[in-house]
Amino acid sequence: KGLALDEKHALLRRVEQLHEFNPMLGHRGVRLGITYPEITEMQTRAIIVDAEIERSLIGIRSRIGRGCVVRNSLILGADEYETLEEMARDVARGLPPVGIGEDTVVERAIVDKNARVGRGVRIVNADGAQDKDGPGYHIRDGIVIVPKGGVIPDGAVI
Repeated sequence: KGLALDEKHALLRRVEQLHEFNPMLGHRGVRLGITYPEITEMQTRAIIVDAEIERSLIGIRSRIGRGCVVRNSLILGADEYETLEEMARDVARGLPPVGIGEDTVVERAIVDKNARVGRGVRIVNADGAQDKDGPGYHIRDGIVIVPKGGVIPDGAVI
């Protein structure tokens, strides 16, 4: 059980590459995270980049993009962070990454775990609906709900 022999050799080579003769000049803390950003992302509770968050709860492993506005909402986060490779694969398949994309506005909404909300989306209940079902979302009592694993494509207006 465990790693195959070739995987163990690859891991040992990686450890040897990261060995430091002088730790004062090596990769520590922030510098390690700059060189290998996936390490920082995997250890972070939530990634929020230049966003406005107001009267909202943000769950663990949430990813909220640059320029987002989140008001009076509940963002439940994700079971795990996507790696950079997984995000690139999703984008190639036409899926937004897990989380809230850049320049998105979320007001009076619940975004469940592992939901994918694209860039430039407006989740604001623009029609003032009380009860409605749409592609990737529901509205109940005027509150927009993006269900677990739901997908809202780039530029959508709800």
